Amino acid sequence: MRTKPFVIGATGAGADSDVFPTVLRKMFKLPVKLVAGYVSAAEVVVAIKRNEVDGRCGWSWSSLMSWNRDLYESKQIDVVLQLAAKKIDELSHVPLITDLAETDNQRPRSN
Repeated sequence: MRTKPFVIGATGAGADSDVFPTVLRKMFKLPVKLVAGYVSAAEVVVAIKRNEVDGRCGWSWSSLMSWNRDLYESKQIDVVLQLAAKKIDELSHVPLITDLAETDNQRPRSN
């Protein structure tokens, strides 16, 4: 994940699909290339199916399971990173973003 570049589809500036990969690239130094301008999240899914992009960010687990469960279950897509404070039970094998933290700025701060 740290060395292999990947292309993420996004809908536009300010959307989760744009903000999350930008944070991953800038804060965690992940090799993410962002392709923005898709009309909707559904269009990003079509782009994934066409192999135009490798994936998307900011896709909630509940949304994925509601709208695109078949893609996950058929292994057409894979969840490679959780952008959350706590792991989802079904994704216990998938690292949290904090698992990639190498510096204090990348780690959550305790209150």
